[in-house]
Amino acid sequence: MYHELMQLQTALVEYIEGAYHVTNEQLLRRRHELLETNGVISQLPYIESSARFDVGGQYDTLSLPVSVRELLSLLASPTGGSVIFNPPYSHQAEALEAILSDQPRNLIVTTGTGSGKTETFLLPILGRLAREAATDPSAFGERAVRSLLLYPMNALVNDQLARLRLLFGATSTAGWFEKKSGRPPKFGRYTSRTPFPGVIPNDTARLLDRFRGLKFYFDLEQKAKNGDAKTANIIRLLKARGKWPLKINPNGSEFGFSTWFGGGQWFDKNGLLKRAIERLSDPELVTRFEMQQAPPDLLVTNYSMLEYMMLRPIERSIFDVSKAYYTNHPKEKLILVLDEAHLYRGAQGTEVAMLIRRLRCRLGLTPDRLQVICTSASFGDSHKAKSFAASLSGTDETLFTVLSGSKRFSTPSAGGDELMANVFADIRLPKLRTGEYRDRFKSIADLLDIRRDCINEHRYRVRISDDVKTKLPGATIRITGLKSDGSTQEESVKVAVGGEAMTRTSYVAVVGIDSLLECEAIREDGAAGLLFDREEGLSIQRDGDALSRVLYDVLNDLPVVGRLLNLTSGAVHPDDPETGHGGGAAQEVSLLAKRLFPTVNQELAQQATDSLIELASMAKADPSATPLLAARVHRFFRGLPGLWACSDRSCNHLPEYERDVSPVGQLYVQPLRTCSCGARVFELHTCRTCGSSYFVAWTLTPESPEYLWHQDVGEIDDADAEVRPIQLLLEDPTEYFDPTDVSAQRFVEKYLDPVTGRISDFPGDTTRPVWLPPFAVDHPPGLFPKCPCCQKPGTEIMDLKTKGDEPFQQLIASQLLEQPPRPDVDTPLRGRKALIFSDGRQPASRLAGKLGDNSLRDSVRPLLLDGYQWFREQYPKELERVQSLRHAYAALLAGAYRNDVKLTPKIRGGEHSFYDHVAKINTLMKERADWESLADAADSIS
Repeated sequence: MYHELMQLQTALVEYIEGAYHVTNEQLLRRRHELLETNGVISQLPYIESSARFDVGGQYDTLSLPVSVRELLSLLASPTGGSVIFNPPYSHQAEALEAILSDQPRNLIVTTGTGSGKTETFLLPILGRLAREAATDPSAFGERAVRSLLLYPMNALVNDQLARLRLLFGATSTAGWFEKKSGRPPKFGRYTSRTPFPGVIPNDTARLLDRFRGLKFYFDLEQKAKNGDAKTANIIRLLKARGKWPLKINPNGSEFGFSTWFGGGQWFDKNGLLKRAIERLSDPELVTRFEMQQAPPDLLVTNYSMLEYMMLRPIERSIFDVSKAYYTNHPKEKLILVLDEAHLYRGAQGTEVAMLIRRLRCRLGLTPDRLQVICTSASFGDSHKAKSFAASLSGTDETLFTVLSGSKRFSTPSAGGDELMANVFADIRLPKLRTGEYRDRFKSIADLLDIRRDCINEHRYRVRISDDVKTKLPGATIRITGLKSDGSTQEESVKVAVGGEAMTRTSYVAVVGIDSLLECEAIREDGAAGLLFDREEGLSIQRDGDALSRVLYDVLNDLPVVGRLLNLTSGAVHPDDPETGHGGGAAQEVSLLAKRLFPTVNQELAQQATDSLIELASMAKADPSATPLLAARVHRFFRGLPGLWACSDRSCNHLPEYERDVSPVGQLYVQPLRTCSCGARVFELHTCRTCGSSYFVAWTLTPESPEYLWHQDVGEIDDADAEVRPIQLLLEDPTEYFDPTDVSAQRFVEKYLDPVTGRISDFPGDTTRPVWLPPFAVDHPPGLFPKCPCCQKPGTEIMDLKTKGDEPFQQLIASQLLEQPPRPDVDTPLRGRKALIFSDGRQPASRLAGKLGDNSLRDSVRPLLLDGYQWFREQYPKELERVQSLRHAYAALLAGAYRNDVKLTPKIRGGEHSFYDHVAKINTLMKERADWESLADAADSIS
């Protein structure tokens, strides 16, 4: 962890130093020190783990209506598909009781990320519907909006839709409701993405155009119905993740969307729509038309769409029907959920508050008939949270209950000693990540040795793959198992005609299979183990890793692991005062090691912490469980906002040996008027080509400046004029200047007083020399057409502020490359991943393209250099004689060949891709062709 975090900062620093050229050695060194200072381009990293919360009672023990307990217990059971967990977290149980009790309360849920906040409102909503369906089926038969989920943006709505499909659309949920009331609970998303706006056109072509987004699902189901097994499997996976519209076929077919979308004519003889209309068995309402005809029990939308719905006549029926329902049933209440409620502040919060009051008025509801659930991980003060929620919703502050959750302490919890620190520090993490089972277990042999009593041993069932056992009546397979004392033991297993046999001995894990067959070893409790393939050899099954289960056994009750979990999750342990230190869950990584191993020197403690975090992140009780340590690291980076420097070369902030040698004094990353030494501060620029240093200042008369401002101050009242920029060269250009060259850039030597900011023609006791451009009628005064030090035409004197997406590119590339490769993945990145978020579609599309292009260039540059180096060694004379674009391509191909790199098809030229030319280069190289022939091979793409 520590190495990877340092590499991220190093990558950004190296990019800034490489892209923003500085020549002066003292200035270069001081900028490097500044870039590595905390708070300049990065903040100190923090590590945080997901909190583990105390659980409440089983659903059948909570103070809930009988029907609600019945439904939730069913959904939590294997019979009901284990749709929800049982028991729930304590705050989830409290939410259920608060909303569904005889004296209902409003809720503010402030638990953190990963704490199950969603269930604190989805389960009460489901319970409220279940209570009505069981106690008053006729009332439940009336369609109305009984619950409203209000979100600030569409992205959050879309994310919630999958959860709703899995919970409300579960077979057990629908079956229970149909048995009680004759219909399933209904939900619908009503946003700009819901098809389709406006009235139903009577033109079939226009109607099909409106439904083109839904036809995508229909076409896929038709493809699966026609026998495409791959498509059918994809649809099943999407349904399992809640990514498929939830339409249930009453006849039991798995292709419910196809039967809902239907075929044939769209309209009946009366001109009414007869396809894509709601059926009684449908839990999800997919189109706006369906919801306008009969509103869902649970409506999910955002506040902007709700505003439109309350204004437009086409949605009037939704509110009219719902108002009639609440009028007919005066005891019923509307559950209003405001997820991420902290976003509703300022002017936007005022608008939403007024919108909620208008909604209540539209439905004819008094404040006491509105049950409000606000969720946010950003509320800190309970009293202020209540006041905020009450003002936002227009309800009574005293009726709100704040649920912050109760974090579960991990026991035992204590610091590690020097022996434990050495054991963890000696673990070689690269071996731990390799795909070889023996090497992985050897890397933690010392840890297994001192914790052998904690390791569980199991017998293993050896099984021959299906395609092999049909050809052989049986086979003898020799396996190697690992014992809890770290020793290995071999055993021959006779696999009978049935294709399976159990080992006689129990092992911690099977670490080897000696066989010419395809077979696998599976633990007796069904957890996956090891797979042997004739072509690939030993590999880890994707759905299970014996090492992760062993690590869980070893680490779960270790005191230092308990302290790690408590520190990083914010759980304060009563017997471990160290867990109450540091304020909050996120721990600064530089301090975490000292808190975990307080009696050990910092270097050893840091090495041990590195291994401990890695091992705890791998440890799992079973393949489907979350890791023992589900952690994330927070580190914030930013681009350099620019550099500003003290104009006094003898600034007292500089060490003695640098005074009057460096071109500037103290460096700053923000504009200041004066340095603490009293001298003026100006923005620092450099020449892009040679790295010479410049000040950029502002003056009224750039052609003959007298006084300099440190920033653009606009118009000066007394002078009735506007200041303009001026460049001051800080390094003596005379040694580079050739007075006989008529094209050479001229300059004028002046003297700057660092304290007063005045320019004079003659030196003084406190002045320093600077070089200014002479006045020229064909160029803006005060600015150099080209740098006097390098005399390169078209050179740019640039600021030192980072620009574009390239700094971000360096961080992403470093983050990817520092990830350990997955041994079971053969893709070019070997399973390494990065998920990037952006604030909008336009920035996201631009960023995605630029990241790809920049990565391509970063890959090509070293190939070019390597190819040129090879040519320089092999054909030095030819390289000097011939230089052209086609030779650059040849060098690229040579570098690719020498490094065994497959060039992307995105690099193209002419009619052929680089792959064609790589083949030619390969052939020519084997024949030791000369440089010119290699260039000819690449000529067609020049």
